[in-house]
Amino acid sequence: MCGHTYHRNKIVKAQNKVYWRCEDRDCGAYIHTTLSNVYLSNNETPHIHEPNMDDVFIQQFKAQVIKRVRSELVTPGVIHSEELAKANMSPSAMANLPIAQSMRKSML
Repeated sequence: MCGHTYHRNKIVKAQNKVYWRCEDRDCGAYIHTTLSNVYLSNNETPHIHEPNMDDVFIQQFKAQVIKRVRSELVTPGVIHSEELAKANMSPSAMANLPIAQSMRKSML
């Protein structure tokens, strides 16, 4: 959200809620979503750091590759290559993108 990356902190199925905390452990910002990833609320604590847009682009790239792998009859390596060719991101983000083999577990 807004260039900041969150990590799942806990899931409470009985409340249909997922708790997310900022990736920066020193930052007190957090959000809540439903189990289906619909935004619910946040604690209105401002982040104590600048957003990292490279991380956001990398997460979007990975999500798109995984989505395509799960819905298309094309090999993961080909999908990864196609998405890489379409990617419009900074050289530093491109340098930090995962290779297809390292994404294998999350793609299937």
